[in-house]
Amino acid sequence: MRKTFFNIASSNMAGAGLGFLFNIVLARMLDIASYGRASFIFALVFVMGSIADFGFSNGVVIFHNRYSASISSPIAVVNYLFYRLLLIFAAISIPVLVLFRHFYALTGPEAGLLYVSSISLALYRYISAVHQALGDWRRFNRLQVVANGLKFGLGSGCVLALSYWWPVMLPYSAALTGYLAATLAALAVSVAATGNTLAQQCPVEQVRRDVIRLLVPLGVSSIMVVITMRFDYLVIQKFLGDELLGIYSAANTLAFVFPLLTISLMNILLRETALRGDEVLSQILAAQLRYLPHMLLVFAVVWVLAGQIIPLLFGNRYILAVPYFRLLLIPYMGGIFFTPLESYYYARDPMTILWFKAGQMAIVVVCSLLLIGAFRLYGVVLAIVLSRILGWLVLYVRSRLIIASRQTSL
Repeated sequence: MRKTFFNIASSNMAGAGLGFLFNIVLARMLDIASYGRASFIFALVFVMGSIADFGFSNGVVIFHNRYSASISSPIAVVNYLFYRLLLIFAAISIPVLVLFRHFYALTGPEAGLLYVSSISLALYRYISAVHQALGDWRRFNRLQVVANGLKFGLGSGCVLALSYWWPVMLPYSAALTGYLAATLAALAVSVAATGNTLAQQCPVEQVRRDVIRLLVPLGVSSIMVVITMRFDYLVIQKFLGDELLGIYSAANTLAFVFPLLTISLMNILLRETALRGDEVLSQILAAQLRYLPHMLLVFAVVWVLAGQIIPLLFGNRYILAVPYFRLLLIPYMGGIFFTPLESYYYARDPMTILWFKAGQMAIVVVCSLLLIGAFRLYGVVLAIVLSRILGWLVLYVRSRLIIASRQTSL
């Protein structure tokens, strides 16, 4: 498992490094307000794409590895349900986008990009998860790198080329054009690389109920996760405007480098926990204590160097992002510590994750709205930090109680 983790982590680093470079190019090519607006649009794509996914990218991994011995083609069964859900989302999202256009003053091109890119993102994420479910890590890793490489190449290329060859096009419009082209290209590559695995099979009634029973808590949890992760962009843009959102986005983009390890852990442990069961929980808690000193050391070093890193990468005009970046290190680096526990509950106890994510979402939404008026950006960041700390504390205590009760029964 350690070798698999390093392979996935390295591919995530390589792929996300390209996505990070795309953000650097945007921050330097656009003014701060335009960069904030672009970040907001991309955040909305993430929100809508995650809602369209509705937990299927996690569900197909868990269902395949749990039922592969008893069902001839579990992935084809999940495919059947996913395609139908995606059609429903495509229809429902049209009136939703009409509301968004009025609430956030979206232009026609922005709304069109949201619609096409969110559906493409949901398909791409699901196709990647199919390879994860099969344990085909090489193809899974390659798709991650290719998708981010296309984002950097096409996204940055459009900003640079269109701005040079077609000066009438604003850099912001060029950035949206490149992002849309990259999303569609990534989807095309993933479909071509997957082939027959995307076939579907109508499930019998009992199997359908099993899939739905697994997916409903995962789907609701995934919606809560995406609201928790991206509510900051929505509330900042609405109440503070694009300029401050640009400052916040620089801090958040840099801090989000650390969840790359989190994603790698989640990808592996979802499959491992589905296969091996409850024995993984004790190993996770032991590993947490072993790696805690290393995490604290990295945290201290990055905290000290933050004042030099952000101006170096984004430019001196983003120096105001430094204190927000330092605070965001707490939830993002803490995620490396607690994500393995979340992976266990995703695979073994989805209802616990449902309530866990509901609590985190409620804290982020309520506290952000209460604090943003008095503390502005600091209020939103503090809401995020508080939601993560309280949520992790609950999850850790629950895990310790499970292990204690298990030892008592023995």
